[in-house]
Amino acid sequence: MLGRITRQGDGRFKAEFGCGTCSPASSSRQAIFRPFENVRRIAHIVSDAIYVRLTGEKGYFDSRIVFVDETGPKERRVKRLALMDQDGANSATSRAETISF
Repeated sequence: MLGRITRQGDGRFKAEFGCGTCSPASSSRQAIFRPFENVRRIAHIVSDAIYVRLTGEKGYFDSRIVFVDETGPKERRVKRLALMDQDGANSATSRAETISF
């Protein structure tokens, strides 16, 4: 795989990548445009594409995980749905989704 990332005039990043060892007939180049805030997501999408190319199976790097986040003392636990990247980064708890168990 070969690739490069460049910053566009509008501030977005452009990630171009493809298989450098493939014949031109089977080579598939892709380009992704994302704002700076989503630069981690570019890495996940490119990783998925590389994984598919190497294994033939769908990648999971751009996946998200929903889990129950618990806060507060044992006798008054507050449980909320939370979302994070598959690698544990970008965890976000939904304040509107309080769950009672």
